[in-house]
Amino acid sequence: MAAMPWTKEEDIALCESWVEALSHHTSGRRSSGPFRRSIRQHFQAYTGHNNRTVDSLSSRFRTIRLDCERFETIHTIVEIEGGDLGEDETLFK
Repeated sequence: MAAMPWTKEEDIALCESWVEALSHHTSGRRSSGPFRRSIRQHFQAYTGHNNRTVDSLSSRFRTIRLDCERFETIHTIVEIEGGDLGEDETLFK
């Protein structure tokens, strides 16, 4: 069975859930079972459904985080080069 595609709303709910869980997480590792389950509980509260597993939430958040890091790198390059990409729009592909 193919995985269900993520919606923009789910991405936002996942990020908000991660921040919410982090704000209440005072000890232990962020990769721990209790922390990850807390993210899922918040996600379910935000979305009103439970069709995502703890592992799928972790995987999706990793993808979002890596995309944000890539954007930050591109932004830094543009800032260093004076705010102009010129012809090099391939950075965004």
